[in-house]
Amino acid sequence: MRNVTCSTNPAWSINETPIKITTHDGYRLTAIVFEDTRPHRPSRPIAIIGGGVAIPQTFYAPFARYLASQGTTVITFDYRGIGGSLNTHARDITARLVDWGQKDIPAILAYAKSTYPDSPIHWIGHSLGGGFGVALAHNNALIDRHLGIAVPHGYWGLMSGNERYRVAALIGIVLPTLAYTCGYIPGKLTGLGENLPKHIALEWRRWILNPNSMWGSLPAKDLTASQTLRAPMHILRFSDDPWASEQSVEQILKCFTGAKHRSIACIQPQDANAKHIGHNGFFRTRFATTLWPRACAWLNQSETGLQQSPQQQPSSRH
Repeated sequence: MRNVTCSTNPAWSINETPIKITTHDGYRLTAIVFEDTRPHRPSRPIAIIGGGVAIPQTFYAPFARYLASQGTTVITFDYRGIGGSLNTHARDITARLVDWGQKDIPAILAYAKSTYPDSPIHWIGHSLGGGFGVALAHNNALIDRHLGIAVPHGYWGLMSGNERYRVAALIGIVLPTLAYTCGYIPGKLTGLGENLPKHIALEWRRWILNPNSMWGSLPAKDLTASQTLRAPMHILRFSDDPWASEQSVEQILKCFTGAKHRSIACIQPQDANAKHIGHNGFFRTRFATTLWPRACAWLNQSETGLQQSPQQQPSSRH
């Protein structure tokens, strides 16, 4: 257990407890529970941070500590084949990307519900974690609020600017070449972050190249969970993020037809006193006094306090 002094209230400290969570197929995931030392309230929220492709849970630790300092218990985790949940060399991992949503996320949600049965579950999904991943989780109805951070539809053609062509080349040509040559995708060569196992990378490639992304790549029986999420959904996108462009975010939100409320907020870098935010920037500590309180405020809203917007109930076509 690691103790970290809470920067917003020095009277409390944050306990960071590494745990193992076993999925229904027997894979052991590494997770960390962040919790402050003040007396536990049975109804305090449980926030789960679902990360993006090839991004380890350590990247989200500063934001997790911030939420814990606000009185929320936070769980971060690594998907199978990534970070602390990599139990062998990446080239030996046979898992598919779909396993992250169908096996790993359900195990994390089930753990949270069984361990904290009286607490509402707040899902904070970054990129894939806010879209593909939670859309595949059969028990996503356990989620009480869903905050998406830079969540794209996935299809490269919906990305903005020249980034779409860079991604088309990287994903379409470079990625399969590395996958079949090395047996995995070396993160240092591609800039993806963690090494990405071959079959996970190739399935991700299929989704990015398909105009209907995951929904055009998987059989219908695997896609029903995107209709069972009932929680209010709010996605923060950033004007300088080419992956989660306006059109891309609108498309992914349309796929969650069961959500009670669906809304999007676009943030300009200057709104956060910054020159750049991009796809991953929200989780940088420089936004602890600008973007993080805004996210926390939405998570702590009551359902009756949700703001109506023209984007709240987008068309269900995707």
